[in-house]
Amino acid sequence: MKLRINWTRLGKSTLVALCIVVGDFLLLALINHHFEKLPPQWVMSMLHFIFWPLSFTQRIFPPAPGEPMDIPTHLAVHSAGLIDLIVFTCLVYLLWSLLDRNKKSGVLSRES
Repeated sequence: MKLRINWTRLGKSTLVALCIVVGDFLLLALINHHFEKLPPQWVMSMLHFIFWPLSFTQRIFPPAPGEPMDIPTHLAVHSAGLIDLIVFTCLVYLLWSLLDRNKKSGVLSRES
């Protein structure tokens, strides 16, 4: 099996993944700004799914001595965002590749 990368699809997948990551971040910021106190927990847990790598990168890039331990470093946040972008790009690319493969094989044809 020869692995070929469709560079156009990869570029589009990266843009869609970037929109997902930025959109989730902006929605989280908007909800935090809208509520005077903390938003409902189910809203926060639904929106925090995008920040799962931050728990790992905080351990890799801890704050300097004397800095607060509850605030992540910029390097931890940016590397978590990069991991998110890579993961979502792979997922979107995989889904578009499977959809294209099914279209070519006739699985998704409307002639039933």
